[in-house]
Amino acid sequence: MANIDNRQLFILRRACLLTRVTRAEVMREFDVSGVTAKKDMEAAVAHWPGYLEYLPSHGVRAKLFAHPPEEACSTTFLSLLHNAAPPYALGLTRYETVCAVNAPRFVYQGPEDRSMVMTLFKACVTKAAVDIEYVGLRIGETRKTRTVLPLGLELLGHQWRVIAHDVDIRKKQIAAEQKFFVLARILNAQVNSALQGRKLKDHNGHRTDCRNLRIDRTERDYQVIPNRRLTPDQVEAVAREFALVRKGSSYVIRMPERNMVEFKRDHCTHSAAPDGSHELKDFVLPVFEGIFPYAPQ
Repeated sequence: MANIDNRQLFILRRACLLTRVTRAEVMREFDVSGVTAKKDMEAAVAHWPGYLEYLPSHGVRAKLFAHPPEEACSTTFLSLLHNAAPPYALGLTRYETVCAVNAPRFVYQGPEDRSMVMTLFKACVTKAAVDIEYVGLRIGETRKTRTVLPLGLELLGHQWRVIAHDVDIRKKQIAAEQKFFVLARILNAQVNSALQGRKLKDHNGHRTDCRNLRIDRTERDYQVIPNRRLTPDQVEAVAREFALVRKGSSYVIRMPERNMVEFKRDHCTHSAAPDGSHELKDFVLPVFEGIFPYAPQ
């Protein structure tokens, strides 16, 4: 049944992109018979009758001026591309790929010793306290050992992160705040044997079942101030790029609180080259002049 669904989605999305789909294309891409391909085409039309129509001598085609269903909307296509979907999921053949999804070299590929990542991954599942050697990017910083309770992994931009609570070993207590640790900056990780199997306390000092802890995905509104040197067209483009919402005269972005400091670092500060020159001197940088919690007027 899953293969049939895949073939029907192929028909829908190919009709959306290329106007029509022939039986030969379905047969060739999925190595099925003409009878099966014809049934798939009829099933696709029956599933999306407001968008598709079937003409035996022509194939399946998208109806003129019909609005694509959710399965073929732009958001769906972008999501498929982002998640490196195979060509057929996009309605394309293996010879028609239009998007390269290879990760750049500077994206963390994982340590040679894969056991470290597996230690963290298992700790996220079992909610076990882990000792990590972590190095931040503050001036002069070296690796420091800290004990954390991992909750999960997330991919943000080009960074894998571990979301975790700090753990006070002496008090056997977890901190209230959830923090992120860039996976590439964790140089070592081992399960804390002293806390293994032990009950921990929450930040109020009460015994807690750590297995019930979850990542806080609550998002908050922050007001951003676009750089005053941006033209109106650039402001419009930046608003789309960062999914800004206009509220009165303010531009608002929504994100988890733990991401705000990094956003400020990456998009609200700009350091010139030591010699005073800069290869990006012709660009409007930083994009934003500031970010702070949004307070409705």
